[in-house]
Amino acid sequence: MREIKLPDISLEGCGLMERILHLRDIYFRAIPDMCIERPRLIIRFALDRACRGDD
Repeated sequence: MREIKLPDISLEGCGLMERILHLRDIYFRAIPDMCIERPRLIIRFALDRACRGDD
């Protein structure tokens, strides 16, 4: 097999396409949805701790 030499193997010269930059921006700015079970689980956890006397 022949050896192939690359002049520069760093990614400095590579850029992202405008569409990828836009999608990346949307992804990181999005506010995550809250699970509908989370409030019930938090209340159950707090009540269990209160009943056990944990503080």
